Amino acid sequence: MGTHYDPTIRLHLCIVTFAIIDPLRYVPGPFLVRFTRAWYCWEIYKGHFERTNHQLHTRYGPIVRIAPNEYSIDDVDAAKVIYSIGGDTFPKARCDLDPHRHSANRRKVANYYSMSSMVGYECSVDNCTESLSRHFVESAISGNLIDMQHSLQCYAFDVIGEITFGQRFGFWIRERIGMVCLRQLMLEDRPGKITRNDLAATCQANVGAGSDTTAITLSSVLYHLLKHPHTYQNLRDEIEIAAKEGRVSDPITFKEAQGLPYLQAVIKEGLRVHSAVGGSIVGIIAYVAHKNTSVWGSDADQWRPERWLEIAEQGRGGEAEKYFFSFGMGSRTCIGKNISLLELSKLIPQLVRKFHFELDADVERNGGLYSLNRWFVKQQNFGARVLRRGKDGGME
Repeated sequence: MGTHYDPTIRLHLCIVTFAIIDPLRYVPGPFLVRFTRAWYCWEIYKGHFERTNHQLHTRYGPIVRIAPNEYSIDDVDAAKVIYSIGGDTFPKARCDLDPHRHSANRRKVANYYSMSSMVGYECSVDNCTESLSRHFVESAISGNLIDMQHSLQCYAFDVIGEITFGQRFGFWIRERIGMVCLRQLMLEDRPGKITRNDLAATCQANVGAGSDTTAITLSSVLYHLLKHPHTYQNLRDEIEIAAKEGRVSDPITFKEAQGLPYLQAVIKEGLRVHSAVGGSIVGIIAYVAHKNTSVWGSDADQWRPERWLEIAEQGRGGEAEKYFFSFGMGSRTCIGKNISLLELSKLIPQLVRKFHFELDADVERNGGLYSLNRWFVKQQNFGARVLRRGKDGGME
């Protein structure tokens, strides 16, 4: 009579056998991840996997196992290989494994996300900035505490509404505007090449991914400016000097903002220290990459916008950009990158010029800014009070 094994025992034997014969069994990581995804799923559920992943790399090195046959990488040279199109040796992405189809779909709408197209969207950003400013003025008068992350999320969502549909979603004020929306531009410019499915996918992507990431970065920038007042003052000084010299208008234009090096350094540092997108199963996690001391210096875990000015002076801009993952990498770079930069470059100077913000004491009392990683690494406790600045720079 043959020997019979319980199915559960068979399953466990298969798992253990696979772990033993796995050619990559020597890649380090937590013990349980060799056999099960349970550890990984639990860490994801807790909502802080980006920090856990960074701790793993600090302990184990540039290659870490996070689940059976799944690895996290923190290596500058590997970034180009992982995020290039390459050959057919292994797939480079989970969303669309056919790089040619992905490229073709991207080309259909790429023109409307180009830098040259941003000028046409500035009016939309200015309208939403004015609405947000009115909201802040009301809060300054009342003295009420503001949930900054929520306010900035509403602003970013309204900008995407105007750009995509020609109408705000109406978090601050319900008002129809006269601009030609992205959908109409597509239909008029390239009939027959843009299908209804393309339109639906583009609008869905704009709404689904176009507000959270920008709002999170805005929150990151403003929080760190408030926490490090000297950088806040440095930024304000740059803007006010540029205004006196006639180099920036009110509201500031996107082109003018590009000519303010400290502002651009502040934006990049906000993107670096708090990466909006959470971890991916295979590849390089931005949160980990942006803590790499070989690229960003021994103080990589600190907020210091000046590092970007130093990188430029040292001629290392190209090197740093190769490991700057805030908008993805290679052919998978976020197509909406320029829209996000447009919002960041125009809103931050206006807020710094018109208002003064006081960080809620409870934020630091409770250990600083708290984030929860549920696909996006979103701040949860960014409270602040708003004060209006007078023409003389004093508080009103």
